[in-house]
Amino acid sequence: LTDAAHELKTPLAAIQINAHVLLSRAGNEMAERCAEPAAGLRSGVARATHTVHQLLALERARAEPQVDHPRPQTDVAEFVRDRVAAAAHLAVQRNIEIEFHAEGDGVLPLHLESMAAAVDNLISNAIKYSPQDGTITVRLAPTARGQRLSVCDQGPGIAPELREKVFERFYRVPGQEQSGSGLGLAIAERGAARNGGTIALSDGEGGRGLMATIDFAGAAA
Repeated sequence: LTDAAHELKTPLAAIQINAHVLLSRAGNEMAERCAEPAAGLRSGVARATHTVHQLLALERARAEPQVDHPRPQTDVAEFVRDRVAAAAHLAVQRNIEIEFHAEGDGVLPLHLESMAAAVDNLISNAIKYSPQDGTITVRLAPTARGQRLSVCDQGPGIAPELREKVFERFYRVPGQEQSGSGLGLAIAERGAARNGGTIALSDGEGGRGLMATIDFAGAAA
């Protein structure tokens, strides 16, 4: 699967570049006539490229922990704050505010790539399914056993009976209008597990939206 995804990256990039060059060389009349199919081509290539990147992230996240190099001791609050900042451009496009609250300090030995993929997917999902002008709340708090990270949105949520199903690869909740690969939560789950955490879904604050929570054990205060 990893090899196949890598093989797809180059031709997809070539299609995107060639389409751009072709359209840039077309005359005004031709460019007008091709505007709609060109937009469809760009959208399709973007979706395919995103799926390839998600497949690669999934495979990296589920690699056997015993082959890892030593994991750096990481300030979890600083790490999550950086991931929130990295997602800011996506939130701005929909005028969504991301609030980040961190209680105290905690350090964990993290596999940074898989953990970044997990947090990024939770935040990007929250942005995707939140209403325009909504608010996403990201919290990090100490627990008796370690640290708890939660990402809460104001979107439609996920029915309780589907909250285990959505962690399966390529599964998407029926009736969704937003595009997606159905891999984001699978990546988040495996990234959390690779870092000694467990992930769960519940109702958002006040019963609205969805809250995704990762519990980590073994954080050193």
